[in-house]
Amino acid sequence: MRRRVSKAAACMAWSQFLYSQALLVDQKLPETAIASGPAFRLESTGAGFEGDHFQIGSKGEVWVIDRIRTWVAGDAREIGPRKLGDLYGQITLFGGIEAEAPAPGQPPPIECDCHNLTPLISAPLQPGSDSPLADRLRVSLVGTNLWQIDFSNLSWSVPGGVFIQFGIQGRGRLAVGGGGGRLWSNAAMQMNTTHSIKLFDEKGKLLGPDSRYASDRSVGMNVQVWGHKLATVSIRPLGTWIDVVLKSSASLDAAQTDVSTLHFGPRGASPVSSQLESAAGSADLVARFRASETGIAPTALNACLRGAQKDGVPFEGCDLMKRPSQIQ
Repeated sequence: MRRRVSKAAACMAWSQFLYSQALLVDQKLPETAIASGPAFRLESTGAGFEGDHFQIGSKGEVWVIDRIRTWVAGDAREIGPRKLGDLYGQITLFGGIEAEAPAPGQPPPIECDCHNLTPLISAPLQPGSDSPLADRLRVSLVGTNLWQIDFSNLSWSVPGGVFIQFGIQGRGRLAVGGGGGRLWSNAAMQMNTTHSIKLFDEKGKLLGPDSRYASDRSVGMNVQVWGHKLATVSIRPLGTWIDVVLKSSASLDAAQTDVSTLHFGPRGASPVSSQLESAAGSADLVARFRASETGIAPTALNACLRGAQKDGVPFEGCDLMKRPSQIQ
């Protein structure tokens, strides 16, 4: 008998996957700072913005960043509570890989676009509202003129073990009665890690280090980052069954998979069996699924396997459906 999985159940399985992402960077704004205000304000200058960096995983690994959370403090010149849309017209998240610093005694790297940041999400704000006009961006008022900003569903693939640069640009509206545009201030504090606050123009071009923080490299932007590992899988359709091979790599040891967390296809089917398979000195994991439980359409071009390792780190891998006509 074919087991039917409701659309609601499939959506719930997907939601559980999204919210099970590993917290990779945890430099959140403390509760004391929410009550009294951030220790530092990384205040924008002109139409540009300031950026910081973080690092996840180890070299050789590949990670996918799903969500980034930061905090912004309203212009310190404002008096009384305001909506974020009253102060700023647009929010943009920028990101990129930070260029390595030159070795002592070596000249600085040649200027190129590789040092610049790329816009990842951009959304307008409406006056009188804290809600941006974008599903992947959520704004929450957490204190007096202090907002928490979540950028979700990023699918931003980054290498492990290197510094990843990021920055948030807020385009300020003109203050009532003139006085120029409002300043955007990212919440920051002193941390036990080394940071490099840099200035970028409104298009993400690197302008150079921010001299205001050159003497104290412990000052960093408050940020939280969630993500998962990128896995390599191979799909083997077998009529009413589908075998999915989770391959071991420098980034992921398939033998350390928590099999109970595996879900495959749009309906999040669970495996009916699994076994390790020797491959080039390592072990791949072969998980078997009932095709009828996966929700994969006969015309589907690809499908994805999701799960977590025994240490709790989630992963996702996708592959082409090589013989979609065999999917029941």
